[in-house]
Amino acid sequence: MKLINNILFYVNNSVTYPPFKNGYYLEEYFFEYMKTNNIDKNSEGRKYIPALWTNFQIEGWFTHKKEEMQQSLDEYIKENPSENGYFTVVQYDDGPLLRLPEGTIIYGACSGTIPLPLIYEDRNNTLVKLNSRKFEYIEKELLCSFVGTITHNVREFCKNILSGREGFTMHIRNGWSTDVNEDLQKIFVDNTIKSKFALAPRGYGRSSFRFFEIFQLGSVPVYVWDDIEWLPYKDKIDYKKICVSIHISEINNLESILKGITEKEYNEMIAEYERIKHMFGLNEMCKYIVGQGSCYALSLTAPGVKRPLLLVVEPLRGSDPTTNLVGGVLQPCNLRLLRAAEGFTGTPHPSGASCGQSPLTKGAVKPRSSLDVVLADDLRSVDVSIRCEAASRNIDPFLESATIVADSERMKSTDDEDKFGPPPVKISLCITTMDRFEKFLSKNLDKYLDYLIDDLIDEIIICDENGNDYKQINEKYENLMKTMPNFRVYKNKEILGVFKNKLKVCSYAKNNYIALIDSDNFPDKTYFETAKKYIENNEDKMSINVILSPSYAKTLSLSPFLNYKELENKVLTKSNINLYLRNNKLLVLLNTGNYIISKTITDNINYDNNIMEIISGCDVVYFNLLAFLQFPDLELRVVEGLEYSHYESDNGEYHRRDPRCDYFKEQIIMPEYYRLC
Repeated sequence: MKLINNILFYVNNSVTYPPFKNGYYLEEYFFEYMKTNNIDKNSEGRKYIPALWTNFQIEGWFTHKKEEMQQSLDEYIKENPSENGYFTVVQYDDGPLLRLPEGTIIYGACSGTIPLPLIYEDRNNTLVKLNSRKFEYIEKELLCSFVGTITHNVREFCKNILSGREGFTMHIRNGWSTDVNEDLQKIFVDNTIKSKFALAPRGYGRSSFRFFEIFQLGSVPVYVWDDIEWLPYKDKIDYKKICVSIHISEINNLESILKGITEKEYNEMIAEYERIKHMFGLNEMCKYIVGQGSCYALSLTAPGVKRPLLLVVEPLRGSDPTTNLVGGVLQPCNLRLLRAAEGFTGTPHPSGASCGQSPLTKGAVKPRSSLDVVLADDLRSVDVSIRCEAASRNIDPFLESATIVADSERMKSTDDEDKFGPPPVKISLCITTMDRFEKFLSKNLDKYLDYLIDDLIDEIIICDENGNDYKQINEKYENLMKTMPNFRVYKNKEILGVFKNKLKVCSYAKNNYIALIDSDNFPDKTYFETAKKYIENNEDKMSINVILSPSYAKTLSLSPFLNYKELENKVLTKSNINLYLRNNKLLVLLNTGNYIISKTITDNINYDNNIMEIISGCDVVYFNLLAFLQFPDLELRVVEGLEYSHYESDNGEYHRRDPRCDYFKEQIIMPEYYRLC
């Protein structure tokens, strides 16, 4: 991509606004996207005018350098002619302030030819994390809120009409500034999270960062506009399903409009946003501007193969099958293989695979996993599917069947790769042990290995304190471990103690979800099936720092003390745990463990090394306390149906605990729980 021969077009932006920005503004992101992918035109053949408009137009020196920069731009256009015209991308409220070639398409966040979302990069996902609690409709005490400054007549009008109305909270700051202090940030976040709806009236520009921030904080935005309803992707998004958009002339009716939206309708709006929210990502925006073709996931099954194999493909330019339907049948198109998902190995030979009669040509693929299926050898025996939300459609009689699975609107993107739908839930099984091979691991490990082969778990990691179990595991499974890198056992250089050994084994895990299991206990396949299903159904609602606790620990004596079913489906947080502490079952649950835990917790928790011996018999209740204290967004979720078999071995840490443990638990740990909120 050739740049304009003037460094002023590429100055850095020293401003951080909004305060949650951590990364690029949209112009910068798109500029880097084009450079990285070595693209200089969109799908229509228009050439990109590469300029960071906002970065230089906000500078005081721009007025004095404007003529010079216009000359540089004119020279660039002269040296880079384009028969199909030009396009550029701008965030700045007033658009480009230099003269552009006639017919230039301006993708703009606030003005121009085609609307873009007014978004920015936040590599920390700050607002999403702050909303990890995800308040229900009934918990949101405010009908509608606004936190901001008066930067346009529309906002002034909203303030005058809505201030003082029941359910409306208006927090107005005097004078706009890029400096938003932490107190004001907190007011914005807290008020928005507690609001069913939040105002996002246009500001100086036609759009507002606030519109997209409100979504991230779990509320429904109310967009108020005057001249043009500047919303992006209106050909793809039905905004009535995700927000309220009104002309300023309707502001008097807003209260009745909002109160007329039922809880069911409100929840449907939240759900619809969750379905399409990837479209408000910067990477998706870049693809939209460039006009890249839709991506599809091919799911292939073959005789003797347990699971479908996934290939991600895209139609070659001008060959999108979804735009070429005749009688409900997808017509021939060329497909390019983007990547093979896990479960596909060997070199793919897709020359015989097609949509219609056109060949599927191979792109760069890094094969992974242990299955080896060569497609070209016997394509007719392979079941090929392309899925999306639409009804089933045949692709070609040459293939046995084809059903629609996911189009580009369901393909989530990252900077590194396109992903087919939500990634599969992967759980690392982490086990601490010491002298428990003969009685427990010699029997349980064979079952765990079956779970590994069946994809119920993604890896098995064992940390042995003194080396005895390490030796016996290696002797029994030596040949298997040579071919299975996801089955690993480690021997500690010294005995760490139960608390630190749990952190040690978790440090070896590669996945965020860890089943942290004592070696003398056993979760069967239902435990992992239940955990994965729960995560799949609730991951978008869960905090990044989460513990999924069993609701029942089955013992040979069927002890009622380890049955926590009355707490099923409860979500315990720092703010509400005191409501349950009088329940004796919770006190036992807090020291039971054998749960699914986020690696973000085990990797980052801090502890007092001086008391490790004291807490050997109450390590779990102490660990959970530290987690609540150190991770404000921590959730302990008691999962219905998550059960395991619990054994009390005669060499367990509980039976060798320090005599000071009971005192420490009752006099120090438990009072801290009561002080949490």
